[in-house]
Amino acid sequence: MKVIQKIAWAIILFLGSFSFTDCNRIGSLPVNETQYDFKVKHYDQYYEIDPDINIFKSKQKIVLINVSKTQTDKVVFSIHPNLVIDQILLKDTVDRQIKVKNRKLMGTRKWSDLSENDFSIIEIQLFENINPNQKITFSLDYHLRPEAIADVPKNNIWLLTVTPKVSYAIGPFTGNNPIFGRNLAAPFELSIKYPEGNLSCVPGQFISSKKDSGYVIDKYSSKISNIPTFACAPY
Repeated sequence: MKVIQKIAWAIILFLGSFSFTDCNRIGSLPVNETQYDFKVKHYDQYYEIDPDINIFKSKQKIVLINVSKTQTDKVVFSIHPNLVIDQILLKDTVDRQIKVKNRKLMGTRKWSDLSENDFSIIEIQLFENINPNQKITFSLDYHLRPEAIADVPKNNIWLLTVTPKVSYAIGPFTGNNPIFGRNLAAPFELSIKYPEGNLSCVPGQFISSKKDSGYVIDKYSSKISNIPTFACAPY
């Protein structure tokens, strides 16, 4: 219980140290070496965590809007290098799939001095252009490489951490949220599945909890712009 309380207070203190304007400010990232056209409007995230059997995976649906002044046929984002992409699917507002022409690794970038990792920068080229102010849905499935699941956490709460003792992604640049270069904070829905005997903590309104064959699934929601973070540990 003490561990999850410490993590919970870390989340509360971190988020409490910024106004929502500040959250948007730290999410306004510099546009320099590559082109970032999209802003996050909404996150819908599902996490499944069981470090004892090397499971950390996520399914995410993210609503994006082209906030540039021109058409673009590219979506550029960053993600933690230890996260393996299983699927990317893009759709328009009427649920029509947008076909992908090419996906390539452009390089790496360290977004924060608090991070130990250079994040992958991935460019997705489309077969069609996305107009200014047009919304699309970016669906992403990924899992963490099993060798990245550690026995004990490092002494750095700003890292993406998955261990049997505690799992968390607290900082804004932990890389579990894909970084599209314009903002990080947005309204979100977040579900997290973890083994019974643990507790979860998310900086949003608690919606519901249910048990499922030895696991617990908690649901949270934030109607205001926020950075979706989480912690999970035994009580």
